[in-house]
Amino acid sequence: VIVVLNDSAYGAELHQYAAKGLDPTAMLIDEVDFAALAQTMGAAGTKATTLADLQHLQHWLDTHDEGVFVLDVAISQQVVAEFMTASLTAGKRL
Repeated sequence: VIVVLNDSAYGAELHQYAAKGLDPTAMLIDEVDFAALAQTMGAAGTKATTLADLQHLQHWLDTHDEGVFVLDVAISQQVVAEFMTASLTAGKRL
C-alpha cells in the first residue's frame, strides 16, 4: 500500500514562502489523481476525499494478498504541521 498525502501544492514551499508574503501561485499545482495514474500501470487504487472512500482500501486488503494499492488522500493546504510552524518562527526576535 502506497499512501500519497496530496495537497495539490508544493506544501513545504507553500507554507514557508506564502507565510512570508510571497505570491503562492507558483507553489500550487493542478490536482493529480495518483490512484488513477497507478491504475494505468496495473495497480489498484482510489482517491480518498471522505472517510467512506477508505472502504475501497479495506475491500482490497480483505481480498488481495499481493500487488500494489495506491491511496491518494486529499489533504488541506490550509493545515500547517506544528514542526513547520516552529521552523518558521525559529530564530525570530520577539
